[in-house]
Amino acid sequence: MSNNIYGQKIVHCKSCHSNKIQLVGNLYYMVSAALFLTTFLLIWIPIIGWLAMPFTLISSIILLIIGIFNKRYRVKCSSCNNGFNISKKDYLALKQYFK
Repeated sequence: MSNNIYGQKIVHCKSCHSNKIQLVGNLYYMVSAALFLTTFLLIWIPIIGWLAMPFTLISSIILLIIGIFNKRYRVKCSSCNNGFNISKKDYLALKQYFK
């Protein structure tokens, strides 16, 4: 399913006022998941991996907590490629519009 919204009236681009918006989501969750997977890959690398593993695990947990309490979500305009933040309420309305 495409993330393009044509004809929606929930969010408009702040620079070109277009309604062609793509959802980017919450980047904290994506980075947290990548760091969490990296943690388990570092288990198999002796010494350097073992030293870096606690840092990546703690970082992934911190980013997950920040993502849970984050009230802003990232969207991108399909017309001018301008990225901007919207509120959680608008983000949930856009997700509902996709369904």
